[in-house]
Amino acid sequence: MNGNANLNLGYLIIAESMFKQCLSIPHLYSEALKQLGNVYKAQDDVEKAIEHYRLAFEEDNDYLTAFEIG
Repeated sequence: MNGNANLNLGYLIIAESMFKQCLSIPHLYSEALKQLGNVYKAQDDVEKAIEHYRLAFEEDNDYLTAFEIG
């Protein structure tokens, strides 16, 4: 099972752990940051979610990430 599946099933601790592992893989870095933002949003930790969305936006300037920050 992957991080997205765990996130969708509500296994937030497992999803968080999997996405944190992905931070060390250069081509997955910004996506892992976005997904960690989604995990923290699901945990109602808005400050942590915004922090990770901002870091991801600095990496890729994706408009959907900007939407999440807003």
